[in-house]
Amino acid sequence: MEHAGPVPSERRDDGAVEQAARALLPYPLKRIGPARQVVIVTSRTWTSTIAELRAYQDGDHGWRLVLGPVQARTGRTGMIPARRRVQGSGTTPAGTFTLTMAFGLEADPGTRLPYTHVVSQDHWWVADPMSPHYNTLRAGERGGFHPTEAGRRASERIVSHRAEYPYAIVVDFNRPAPTRTMGSGIFLRATTGFSTDGSVALDREPLLELLCWLDPDLHPVVVIAPERAVAEA
Repeated sequence: MEHAGPVPSERRDDGAVEQAARALLPYPLKRIGPARQVVIVTSRTWTSTIAELRAYQDGDHGWRLVLGPVQARTGRTGMIPARRRVQGSGTTPAGTFTLTMAFGLEADPGTRLPYTHVVSQDHWWVADPMSPHYNTLRAGERGGFHPTEAGRRASERIVSHRAEYPYAIVVDFNRPAPTRTMGSGIFLRATTGFSTDGSVALDREPLLELLCWLDPDLHPVVVIAPERAVAEA
């Protein structure tokens, strides 16, 4: 009796072909949707403040590594599942998030993401939980939030953080429809050599390489989690 052999690739359905290609990623990621660019940030444990970042692109021959591994710093109290994060906790949210915009105190280096060159002394990342502009980049002169870095309604004045924000890629955690207790201002940004308040920080050169590589037409995402949990992130 003859045994059926493997189904030739030209006879597979599109789902099987996609599944085979995605299996070339280092983890069986389940929530990346149509993304053809994936940044993966993994730590050893939930409490670690040091991680590794790698970037992959899906092409005609499947996924390939285009950047990394490079060391990154994460939240001062480690990572936590995104749904459980609380503002001010110093944790990096674990999960899968889109990457749709960037900004920086230096001129656009040639990224294809929408990019805001911050030249004003009055540009803020709004962390005021009472503001309708919570978790967005906004000029203070436009109003709608408290333009201060002090107190319970503090926001982040970008120009006051030159070391962190030569370039920053916005991680779409808790946006565009934010829950005001979960926190704001999670970025892929430049490192100062220390852990962060929740962002993922890396050296300037790989950050710049990442920024110039990202392409909104390829629906980029970042997947952040400890190694043992990244497949479920």
